[in-house]
Amino acid sequence: MSHPTDAETKILSLLNEWTAQHVERNIEQYMALFVPGDQTIYTGPESTERCIGANAIRQQAARDWQLTEYLRFDWQWHSVQVTGVIAWLVAEGVCRLKVNDHAMEDLVRFVAVVQHDDENWRFASAHLSVAIGTTMQ
Repeated sequence: MSHPTDAETKILSLLNEWTAQHVERNIEQYMALFVPGDQTIYTGPESTERCIGANAIRQQAARDWQLTEYLRFDWQWHSVQVTGVIAWLVAEGVCRLKVNDHAMEDLVRFVAVVQHDDENWRFASAHLSVAIGTTMQ
């Protein structure tokens, strides 16, 4: 078994902080996880969740948090590949959420391109999807 590199450890910490912000719901801390600017992309599992730029990502997070009583992720597998200042992250796990008093569990995948700046790794592009046919209600 190989040991994680320093970059991999920091990228997994980024994923864990993204996960934690869906519980803590601090929009400024959440947005600090993304590369600032108009080129950053986040797509969610719904067809309307194509967010390009920081403002769209902020609005989507606010919408998700307003619609859900809780939104939690439990990651069960991941892969991190690092090349210089760019990395690819793939994680699979379970998303637990409650909407309109209806609790749900779905198997989800999170795929991201992560970029290192002078201090931190941040999401440059991220996509959350629900594995088809896996809603566990």
